[in-house]
Amino acid sequence: MSTSKKNFIGIAGILSGFLFTVLVSLQLHLVQRQSIDQDFTAQVKTHARSIQREMELNVEALYSLKGLFDGSEDVTAEEFRLAASTLLFRHGDILSFEWIPLVSHENRALVEAELRQRVPQAVFTEPAPSGGLVEAGSREFYFPSAYVEPIDDRMHHLGFDHAFEPTRRDLLIRSRDNDALSLSSKILMPNQADGVNSVLLTLPIYKGPTTTLGQRRDSFMGAVAAQVDLQQLIRTALDASERWIDSYEILDVTEDDDHTTLLHFGNPERKGAFTQSIRAIGGRSWVMQADIDPEIYLYRQTFMPVLVLVAGTGLFGILAFTLYQSSRQNKLIEAEVIERTHSLDEANKKLSQLSTTDDLTGLQNRRSADNNFRIEWQRHIRDGAKLSVMMIDIDYFKHYNDTYGHLAGDQCLKAVANSLDAEINRPADTIARYGGEEFLAILPNTAEDSETVAERCRSSVERLRIAHERSTISDYVTISIGVATMVPDKTIDMMDLIEMADRALYEAKAQGRNRVCMGS
Repeated sequence: MSTSKKNFIGIAGILSGFLFTVLVSLQLHLVQRQSIDQDFTAQVKTHARSIQREMELNVEALYSLKGLFDGSEDVTAEEFRLAASTLLFRHGDILSFEWIPLVSHENRALVEAELRQRVPQAVFTEPAPSGGLVEAGSREFYFPSAYVEPIDDRMHHLGFDHAFEPTRRDLLIRSRDNDALSLSSKILMPNQADGVNSVLLTLPIYKGPTTTLGQRRDSFMGAVAAQVDLQQLIRTALDASERWIDSYEILDVTEDDDHTTLLHFGNPERKGAFTQSIRAIGGRSWVMQADIDPEIYLYRQTFMPVLVLVAGTGLFGILAFTLYQSSRQNKLIEAEVIERTHSLDEANKKLSQLSTTDDLTGLQNRRSADNNFRIEWQRHIRDGAKLSVMMIDIDYFKHYNDTYGHLAGDQCLKAVANSLDAEINRPADTIARYGGEEFLAILPNTAEDSETVAERCRSSVERLRIAHERSTISDYVTISIGVATMVPDKTIDMMDLIEMADRALYEAKAQGRNRVCMGS
């Protein structure tokens, strides 16, 4: 073979080896970028969950304010101010709380007179076309801001009529008709700076039954509302890893054809390559779109692709063989890891269900309830809020089992559990099977209305009308309930609250059963 031919073959071999090395280097580069993208995707999901959790905390605050109206037929401005100011101190992304009653045209003058007792010259107002506020025009009904907190820097909100504008009016009417939390799209409040992006949360207040749509409309008094500062909410929700983000955008996608940008941060030209849904709240759906800071690739990527490119020119043969063996081994290990991970996930899932759920009733078991109680105790110590528990016992259940058999007893436990679960239905509430025929309910941020909840549970079980011929107090299955409430602090053993409720349960039994007793 001639020298030129050998040289050609040698050069061809070197070029082929170099080309292969370049391809390997590029692949490593892409793998590193994909790893960074995956990490960023996980961070976007974490951000979305943080935003969702922060919004849920604001909803809980609004429910706490609603409890003020549920527990009193005539809430004064001072009572509203005290309750709202306490909640504002704990929730920095809530700009203000408002009480917005429904006022007919016939009662307008009376309500305006009541407003003027607190603020002279106060009238119902609406935005003027040229800017500022003017006296509201004549309408069939109004939704004025009767109480506002903080009032010092929002005096102009007092008397502001939300019925002037279809978006706010429809929000309040939807909340009324559905007896549910409602959330607006982005709104601008009176005299609010253009740079503030906010949304409005509303909860209806009724005075009377709410079973049917007609009853809700007849007994509707108004709504409590919270104006949430989206920028502050994002600052509260996002942690230090926000440095990864070059730009992000929060979109309201409730309407398929009309997506509204609630908030945009960073480069306005970038539209978000990473998208994560935020669970719907108050009838609206949000998504978060984010772009990674390009400099992150420079910080996180290594020089390995360059080293491979340089070393591969002289060591192609060794590298090719090593990569082949390594790739083959990695596939075997990955397949084994995937198989073992799948088996472990299945085992963990079954173990988790067994360790937290009561097999018979499907409620949480005692272990899970104790863990939730411990978490809520610590949270209420931080918040300084009231925590209530209910100890619930089925009256004469042993007689029931002796009369109808254990199979019927199991069915009775399931029916009672389902009835209690249906009544204790706030997102943060917990109902668990605590013993044989004993149940425990944990009611965070609940004080004045805890007895109402307990009475509702007792009546619900009584309405099941489960025959119980051996009961000495009723022809049907009934329950006795002990309720206890306290503000936890570090000097109190958390089991004292459980024992207080247990003593109240004992008192309910001593007084004749089928009743609710409050602990003290």
